[in-house]
Formats: sequence, C-alpha cells, structure tokens
Amino acid sequence: MACIFRYVVGACGAALLSIASAHATTFTTLYSIKASGDGASPQAALINVGGTYFGTTTSGGTPGFGTVFSINPATGAETVLYNFEGGNDGAAPYAALLSVGGTLYGTTTGGGTHNHGTVFSINLATGAETVLYSFAGGSDGAFPQAALINVGGTLYGTTYQGGAGGGSGGDGTLFSINPATGAETVVHTFVGGSDGSLPDAALINVGGILYGTTGTGGTGNGVGGGGTLFSFNPATGAETVLHSFAVGTDGDGQYPTGALINVGGTLYGTTVNGGSAFGGTVFSFTPATGTETVLHSFVGGSDGASPEAGLINVGDTVYGTTTYGGPGNCSFQQINGCGTVFAVNAVSGAETVLYSFAGGNDGANPQAGLISAGNTLYGTTSGGGTHGQGMVFSVNSATGAETVLYSFTGAISVFNRGNAVQNVNGTLFLSASVGGSANIGDIVEIDPSNDAAMEIYAFTNETEGAYPVAALINAGSTLYGTTESGGNGSCSGGCGTVFSINPATGAETLLYSFAGGHDGILPAAALLNVGGTLYGTTSGGGKHSNGTVYTIDPATGAETVVYSFAGGVDGAGPTAELINVGAMLYGTTDYGGTGKCDHRKGCGTVFSINPATGAETVLYRFPGHGGKNPAAALTNVGGTLYGTASEGGGLHRGIVFSINPATGAEKTLHKFGAGTDGADPQAALINVGGTLYGTTSEGGTSGQGTVFSINPTTGAEHVVYSFTGGSDGGAPAAALVSVGSTLYGTTNSGGAARRGTVFSLAP
Repeated sequence: MACIFRYVVGACGAALLSIASAHATTFTTLYSIKASGDGASPQAALINVGGTYFGTTTSGGTPGFGTVFSINPATGAETVLYNFEGGNDGAAPYAALLSVGGTLYGTTTGGGTHNHGTVFSINLATGAETVLYSFAGGSDGAFPQAALINVGGTLYGTTYQGGAGGGSGGDGTLFSINPATGAETVVHTFVGGSDGSLPDAALINVGGILYGTTGTGGTGNGVGGGGTLFSFNPATGAETVLHSFAVGTDGDGQYPTGALINVGGTLYGTTVNGGSAFGGTVFSFTPATGTETVLHSFVGGSDGASPEAGLINVGDTVYGTTTYGGPGNCSFQQINGCGTVFAVNAVSGAETVLYSFAGGNDGANPQAGLISAGNTLYGTTSGGGTHGQGMVFSVNSATGAETVLYSFTGAISVFNRGNAVQNVNGTLFLSASVGGSANIGDIVEIDPSNDAAMEIYAFTNETEGAYPVAALINAGSTLYGTTESGGNGSCSGGCGTVFSINPATGAETLLYSFAGGHDGILPAAALLNVGGTLYGTTSGGGKHSNGTVYTIDPATGAETVVYSFAGGVDGAGPTAELINVGAMLYGTTDYGGTGKCDHRKGCGTVFSINPATGAETVLYRFPGHGGKNPAAALTNVGGTLYGTASEGGGLHRGIVFSINPATGAEKTLHKFGAGTDGADPQAALINVGGTLYGTTSEGGTSGQGTVFSINPTTGAEHVVYSFTGGSDGGAPAAALVSVGSTLYGTTNSGGAARRGTVFSLAP
C-alpha cells in the first residue's frame, strides 16, 4: 500500500468565492491537485557550492514549470529549493546557476511580467526566490537561455532573441544586471548576418574581456551561417567577431551552443553539427592569433554525436557530453543513440568515449556540461532514469564506471480529461491523472464536511496502470476504475488497465491489463455496474481498431468484448461511460457516423447496446454543423436521454441535446458560444431536482470555463459560475456530482499547484 499522508487544504489554496446572480451562489475550492514536487528534464550543468551541487530542471515541480534543486553527491539525496509557478516568477530555467556570496543567480526562458523570461536569485539560506528583472521583448531582449557570469559585481548574460536586430523576433542581446538594484542594460544587440545571431551559450571572462558564441550567423558558408565566436569589451562596449563557423562536412563546425572554456589562453568549445561527418566537433581557438582548430569531429555511432554543452578541463584533458550517439537504443529524427561522456586530449585531439548511456534507468540524452571532483565527473541527463524524466549521474574518469545518483520523477499533465470525482456515501474520491510519487496518478479521499483530503493510493509504475482519467465507481465496499495507459500490453506506455481499490486500506488490485489487440486499448471511461458485472468502453482497439464495449468480471478479472466498433456509419472512438436504462445500455462515440468531420471520419454517434446479445444500434449520427464529437456520457431523465457535444452548434462551441431512445429523434436544447456563455462542454450532465447541471471547459467571464444549468423542458441556460483560472481552477472537463443540494466537481488547471482543483458549489 502507498504511504498515506494528509494534505492541509489551507495550503492548497482553499478559497471562498461568491458571485452575484439571481440568487446567492457559494463556491469553495476544497483541494488543489498536485503533481510531484520533484523536477523533470534537467538541461543545465550542476554547480558546486561548499560540497553540495545545485542545478535546475526545465519542467516538473509542483506546478510543472521547473525547479531549482540541490543534490548531496555522497548520498544522492535531492531537495527542491524552489518550484517555479510559471507566472511573474519565471518558467523553464534552461541554464546553470551562478553562486555569488551565498546567493544563486539564474535565468528562465519564460514567465516574468511579460512572459519573455527573467533573471532571478535564490537565497540559499531560505530558498526565497526574487525576480531581479523581467525581459519585455523587443529591444530589451527575450528568452535568456544561458547562464550568467559575475564580473566585478556586475552580472552579464545573453538573450536568445529580442534586441533591435533585423531578424524575426530579434537576433539576441548581450546584457548586464546590477544584482543589488535589478537594473538591466543592453550592452550589445546582435543584428544577424556577419555579426551573428541567437546567442545560446554563457559568456566567459578572460582578463576583463568577455568571450562567447552565437548559434547562427557569421560569414561562414551556408544558409544563415554556422555561428560565430566573438569578444566583448565591457569597458568600451565594443563587440568583435573573431571567427565565423562554416557550414557543411567540409567546414569547421556548425552551431556552437556550449560555453567556451579558457585553458592557458586558448579557448575550447563544441559545435552541435558540422565537422567531417556532420556529427559536431570539439575545437580550439587562440585569441592572440585568431586561429581555430578542429580537434575532433564526431562521426556518430559509438563515437557520439551532437555535443550541445560546454567542456571542462582537467589537466591536459577536456571532458564533455554528446546528446546522441553511442550504442544506446534511443533515436531523434535520424540521429540514433542515447548520448555519451567523452574525453579529448587537448594537445593531440585524441577522443575516448568514457561512457555510453543505454537509455533506460541509466539515463539518456545528456544536454548539459559536466563538473568534476577529483577523478569523478558529475552531470545530468534530460531523459531516462527510473521515471524517464532525467537524472543526475557520476562517471569515474579513470574507469568509465557510471552511477545514477538521482532519478527525477517529473510532474507531467498528459490528459485533458485528467481529473474526476465520485461521491460514495457522502465521501468524495478523486482520480487524478497526475500526482503520486511517480506522477502517473493517484486516488485522493476528500471529506466535504471538514475539507480533509488524504491520498489513499498512488500509482508507482506503469505496469500497474498509469493516468486514471475517469471517475471511480462503487460496488459493495470496493471502488473500481480504469487507467487510460499503463499495464503490460503491447502499446507504448501500456494499453490501459481496470483496477480495484479498497478505500479502507488503500490496497490496489490490477484486475485486467489490456493487451493492445482485439480486447481494446485506452479505456478512458468510467465503468458501469450492472448486476455485478462491470461494463466499459475503450477508445481504440477491438476487431476493427475503432474501440469496444467490454465487460469485466470483478471476481476473476476476466474481460469479454461485447461489441467492436467498425468505424464509418457504425461509430468510432467511444471515450464516455455507458448508462443503463431498462434492459439496454446507451453511449456515445466521439467519431464515426455520417457527418463530414475530422477528415471525413464522422462527427460522432449515440448508440444502444443489448448486453445480452451484444447487438448495437446507432440511434443518432451527428451531422457536424448541428453538433459533433459527443465525448461525454448520457443522462436519463424520465426516459429521455440528455448529453453534450463538445463542438458544433451555430458558433461551433458545443451544444446540449436530447435524444428520444425509442425514435432516435434529436433536439438541440442549447448552443454555446454567445459571449460569456461558456464553450466546449466535455462532461456529462447531472439531474438535480429536475434541473440539469454541467460544465464547459472554455468560455465564461474569464475564458476558463463555467458551471451551467439547463432547463430540460425549455432549454433555458444559466451560467452558475465562471472560473477565473486562479485559485478556483479552470478548464473543468469532468462531470459534476451532488451531495444533497451541493454540487462537487473538478478542474484541470488552476489552483495552488496549477494542476486543477476539487470544488463545491451551492447553486
């Protein structure tokens, strides 16, 4: 059983919000859905501060916008110092940190006041983050991707774009920052052409002169140029292009994106491409003579390919990483291999591959440079590791032995219908598609009487299931659910599972793992209990690869396909749960039918299934203009079926419809998209006292979705609540549930962790 822990709802951004309408409407955020606080995809080198290593991840963290972390190299213990929230504080830090007097400085490529990136500081003692400067774009610069350097108390860096240059979006800048005041000055604007453009690497200081590279531009042959090596004099503001890289296999390298290093007055660096085999190079440059020499050209294969990062120097040897190459089973476009750690003799140019990554738990695709301590090299990979989200490793430079110090778990939101809640005897159970120790989903129990929330189960590996996007159901004292992927099927990442949960103990049992063939794949819908047999749908697989209706015996886990959709007029891609009316099951397909939607695949259907015989009947085929893609379950009110289609209608923003199951006659009750009305309804309706309630994932006052009501007799629609996308959440895409006269639901974004919320609404 997973470790059970309490969430403090107040810390999750619980808020009480009221809006004015015809009558008082009380809205409360009960819970903010979390992903792991850990990071994902580290792409920057580590730095050593007093024996502790510090770094950044470009994504992951609680809100998912990257982290600043520390690693104890002796124990591998990792600590997240700061989680970027993606707003004014910045997002996606790609660069290494800089340590100055107990403070870390860095850059983010996104976020900030203008969403063009930031310069920030982190107080090592408190972990507090301060934004020193937010780039505005234009002449100011935009999207800093490189680390900062300290020159006499002033910080210098580069922006990848922006500036007053003539290129689209600007060709980049060189800037300075006063760390005490945050005052920023653009000291050079790249103008493209012979001057260079798109500086991607950190600067270095050699005797008061700054040296750096641009990724493109220069006078080298080839479209756009192969990049430049330049110098900058801070005293005079003069920038000088010292070398232009030539494009092609007969050139000296192309796209120098890694920082230079200085070894005894000679500069060493890497190019991502170019060289004799177009796999990148290691080069040297002597500023005194202007001489550039290619020390090694990577040929791919076991040799490595595409060194994106800077080098480090130990004695007469320079060490670095290649993002690709090596014998590992990874590929990117036409580049194979999972990357290497290599050494090059700075005098002779002889190269040795110290370690080749295999792409599994040992990591994949190191995009960052190394640091050294004695004869041990430390670095990061942007992929691989136990959870596939990157890791921190060490390599013994004498033996080539590699050790994984830490594997990041990441924080990834994959599915739009990712969070659903179910009422079981007054207790709410949340299925979250992110969260848990492995960020592949967890089950949370919420007591609405006191707002207490407790994780009762976390999915820890994909073989047991991953990403539970549908609501749970209760049968007896056991909860049953599905995961859209995971399991041991033949699909990449698994084909999905059916599982059970004991809510008292948190024990999970894998009942069935979809194999990926005729049994169906990707069960995105909740289950339906009919006389002790569980019914469900898969959105793919089956005899015709268009989805299935299936049953599960909860006692044995045996699965039986009741019906395989043929596509075409028959319908295809059912992602919604079934409902039971009398002796028949009713459901919807996202596609198929006769309407001309989605490259003529059809606009969706409403169908019935006889569970005794497996006979399927299409009751209604959506035409497209009048509604399409009914991705939600139906609701039965007095023998009439009600539902939503996420698209179509007069403004193509979705509809509410009714179906007469006896005749198949369809009636459009409401068309969304008029002003603040709401748009894109993706969830089923519920009936509370003769009024239907539902959600739209878009539209409303703030464009973040709504809760609405519908009079089933007249079709009159009323917006009960408009989400702001803040602490109250945004983009609700799951059905509401009721406990007494109070509605409960979920959102897929917003909240304290920006991963969605669980809310209550008293209309």
